[in-house]
Amino acid sequence: NKLHARKCNVVIPTVDQVRRFQTETHIQKYVGFSVALALEYQGNIVSVLTMGKPRYSSTHQWELLRLSSSLDHTIVGGASKLFSHFVKHYCPTDVISYSDASWNTGNVYDRLGFEFIRQSKPSYQYFHRSRAHKLYHRSQFQKHKLAKLIATFDPSLTEWENMRANGYDRIWDSGNSVWQWVA
Repeated sequence: NKLHARKCNVVIPTVDQVRRFQTETHIQKYVGFSVALALEYQGNIVSVLTMGKPRYSSTHQWELLRLSSSLDHTIVGGASKLFSHFVKHYCPTDVISYSDASWNTGNVYDRLGFEFIRQSKPSYQYFHRSRAHKLYHRSQFQKHKLAKLIATFDPSLTEWENMRANGYDRIWDSGNSVWQWVA
């Protein structure tokens, strides 16, 4: 269903509304945020934008964390309406964001006025061979954390060797495209 953003109102959703919406509509699910804006149409939230403190950069003021729309709708102009509202009301000097190159081209960033900065190297997530449907971000299993997380830990082995010895394998992605918006 195609819906035009001009027919929607910008509202501030509750944390529970954002959590529920992102869990249902974003491939990376929910992530904590500082600011959330939503588009509402006939009493229903149809798109959500979340912003927060940059997680991987100390040189940027904000990070665009998540942008998603209802699974059964295309919101024409939705990203632009939400981001423009954020810029008008929060006056950011710069924003960084990342798009997963495995499944996203980052076209929305071009439309919002972001500049492509670079492509990151491929990364990985872990999964346990007995629970292959559940993926774990690699940061959860940094070597200094492993002694408390896995059954058998050998400090002389690498992170990867310890994980393999405990029944884990990894799946690689295609890296991230890094985008920047400057006022």
